[in-house]
Amino acid sequence: DGRCHSSPVCHYRRSGAQTHVVFRTHTHTGDIHPTPPFFFGGEGGVLYHADDTNACAERYKVGHPLAVLEYLHDDDRVVIVTRSVLLIQFNLNHEGAVVNETKTKLSCGPNPETITGVWASGSGG
Repeated sequence: DGRCHSSPVCHYRRSGAQTHVVFRTHTHTGDIHPTPPFFFGGEGGVLYHADDTNACAERYKVGHPLAVLEYLHDDDRVVIVTRSVLLIQFNLNHEGAVVNETKTKLSCGPNPETITGVWASGSGG
């Protein structure tokens, strides 16, 4: 509004704390998305895909709370690391279905619940 207060545009009622969000900036046409859709998830171990028109759908169920959620624009890839130290990567096809999924169990020492991280990737993956 005019007083520099933010006001919610959409409400997405999901159980548990939603602790992570990333915007899906890639478009298959190469255009810049004026209002990009986004992924969010958290304690429930479910990743949702939503937009500013109140559309919201469960896109991926990992079953463990999220520790890291990243989005790689060049590859249109989502990267998740769970609190149970499972690394998951996938892309979405034109219809929004999960493709090219990989899962890897990580080893991180005696305190996996404290894992944090940032995914770094060069052009092309």
